[in-house]
Amino acid sequence: MQATSNTSAAAQEAAAIRAEQMRLLYTETPAAIVANIGIAAILAMMQWRVLDAAPVIGWLAFMALVLGGRALLLLAQRRAAPGAADFDVWLQRFRVSVVATGVGWGLASLLLFPTHDVPHQAFLAFALAGVTAGAVILLSIDLASALAFTVPALVPLIVRMFAEGDDLALAMGTMVTLFLAFVGMSARRTYRGFRETMHLRFEAVRREQVLSRSEERLSQALQVARLGSFEWNPISGELQWSDEHFRLWGMQPQSVTPSYELFRQGIHPDDVARMDAILQAALQGGAGYGCTHRVLWPDGSEHHIYACGEVTFDQAGVAVCMSGTVQEVTEQKVAEEALRRSETKFRTLYDTTADAVMLLDDQGFFDCNTVTLMTFGCATREQFCSKHPADLSPPEQPCGTNSMTLASRHIATAMEMGRHHFEWVHKRADTGETFPADVLLSALELDGKPVLQAVVRDITKRKQAEADLRIAAIAFESQEGMAVTDANNVILKVNLAFTLITGYSAEEAVGRTPAMLKSDRQDAQFYRAMWERLGSDRFWQGEIWNKRKDGEVFPG
Repeated sequence: MQATSNTSAAAQEAAAIRAEQMRLLYTETPAAIVANIGIAAILAMMQWRVLDAAPVIGWLAFMALVLGGRALLLLAQRRAAPGAADFDVWLQRFRVSVVATGVGWGLASLLLFPTHDVPHQAFLAFALAGVTAGAVILLSIDLASALAFTVPALVPLIVRMFAEGDDLALAMGTMVTLFLAFVGMSARRTYRGFRETMHLRFEAVRREQVLSRSEERLSQALQVARLGSFEWNPISGELQWSDEHFRLWGMQPQSVTPSYELFRQGIHPDDVARMDAILQAALQGGAGYGCTHRVLWPDGSEHHIYACGEVTFDQAGVAVCMSGTVQEVTEQKVAEEALRRSETKFRTLYDTTADAVMLLDDQGFFDCNTVTLMTFGCATREQFCSKHPADLSPPEQPCGTNSMTLASRHIATAMEMGRHHFEWVHKRADTGETFPADVLLSALELDGKPVLQAVVRDITKRKQAEADLRIAAIAFESQEGMAVTDANNVILKVNLAFTLITGYSAEEAVGRTPAMLKSDRQDAQFYRAMWERLGSDRFWQGEIWNKRKDGEVFPG
């Protein structure tokens, strides 16, 4: 991680250097173009007197082309307003234009060099030296650009001087060579100085950014933590608050001058006397203090604050400074109150539910509700929790499996799946009487430990009802025909004997009324009397003539 950070910082610094190089090089380009035009014009005018017009005009044309190209490059760069990704491209283009300019001045040594005319040779050398010196000043922030101009501008002059062969020319060639070496070393030193300056500048900016980010993060952290600070001189009364301290008193930072009275005004009236006593005790020799109090904001809202501070004493034992922090703990207080209410609500539900609810861990039971005591015949929670789960079950379950073994399987399933629902046969602790139960095991985490909550419901009555229903179902499918109707006398269900006797299938009978069986053997008075008896006594018994589906009449 550190290596990656260093690489990123180095890349940013290199990009910053390239950006500054490009900015400075293109900024100085107009002055360089003007200087080149001026020196080129003067040199051409001086050499015109001793040379033919053709080489002078040809050289001027080449220089005009090169300098015009540099001017167009400058305009294009300003219009493009290149970003960081384009810096290398525009820097390379600039270097190419500088090489072309250097080549142009190098051509002057070939085209404008007057043979056997020492004064004009000296003037040419002077002009090239001046151009080179100026170029080094402007271009040395980019060593490649400085060398790209200097070498092609001076090397042709050196070669031409040595080619003349006389002592003066050789001396001048040697001097130009030394000048080229000096210019190269000067450009190198200037380039190094530029990079060091840029490095120091970048480091300073980076340190400022780091400091600024650190201060910003600290401010954000204090604001997020709702943590303010203060420093109070009890002798002079001078009090300083951090920005967050103002916010914790419901004020805009630095909106008023802090004072002890302003501090007291913000405290809840019921807490003022207590806070005065705590602070006075600290000023009179206490090692410090820490307490929670309430603050009333200007909008009337109430906030809980935890304050702590330390007192500094001089050699005479007089308190000269009290400093500390204040932090809003309203959310914690609200959460504590919500938790208390939740626990009360849970305990109420826990104790008043109709089902037996108990908690157990790997050591056994450790809590239960009141219904559990009644269900299992225990007098107290302590008595129930002293029981082993095996004490509350018969030795074997109806399936023939040992209760302890099967219970362990159910518990393992609940811990693995999160919950497990099954039926079980329990035993009362007082009478030893067994009863069927519906059991729901739920895996929970309590105080960082895995526990099980068991909800046990006595289903003795449900089992009896199921047995009664089975008996009723068996009776319903007896040899006598039966039909069940609703309050409107619409048939809901018929048994098999009804189908065999009447010839109507269940599908044909359901949804109709018993009137479909009516024959003409009894009159309306008979049926009226029958329904009146049913309405009053809830039953009727007697002989009635019915009619089968095929029309056959039969007594029933």
